[in-house]
Amino acid sequence: MFEQMDLNLPATAPANLAALRTPVKVFQCPSAPPARTTDFLSPIPNLPPGSARRATTDYAPVLGVDGLLEPFLPPGTPVNAATGVLMFNLPRRMDESTDGASNTILVAEDAGRPQWWQKGVELPMDQYGIAPGGGWGDAHNAFVIDGLLNADERSVCTVNGTNQFAICGFHTDGANVLAADGSVHFLPEALTSSP
Repeated sequence: MFEQMDLNLPATAPANLAALRTPVKVFQCPSAPPARTTDFLSPIPNLPPGSARRATTDYAPVLGVDGLLEPFLPPGTPVNAATGVLMFNLPRRMDESTDGASNTILVAEDAGRPQWWQKGVELPMDQYGIAPGGGWGDAHNAFVIDGLLNADERSVCTVNGTNQFAICGFHTDGANVLAADGSVHFLPEALTSSP
């Protein structure tokens, strides 16, 4: 697949679409729904919508933590899209992980995209019912960690509440994340935050 890609062209270039349509087994969680494809979020010039479908991944780089979660985080926790380790064209040093590399999420499971899931139930796909990203060769695959506000509006489900900008897996009781030190952690669903 690497030899099929022209890295001098954008991922959306027609010459790169054949490689991006190829499923990569290690990019897909065996617990997630199989045989999913997704389209690029932005229209591609000279290509009709739907003609640039590509294979999905269930793992995505984390760009940071959404500011809406600030009331649920320890005081002083940096929030916004520019705090993640894998920022676009912004190299990070290990010592910038102020909580330590073993406590900094680099990549998180965000499975099932582009279908939209909430608490294990697939929701209808309408103009708002899509979980963006999901393509393994798509820059829009990265996300800022959000969660699903619980009915009491005093707590947020941060794991397996939704796969729309959140950590979500199809495992019983949790989802996997890759820390900046290379370790893999299973975060429990019970990891619900409250102020």
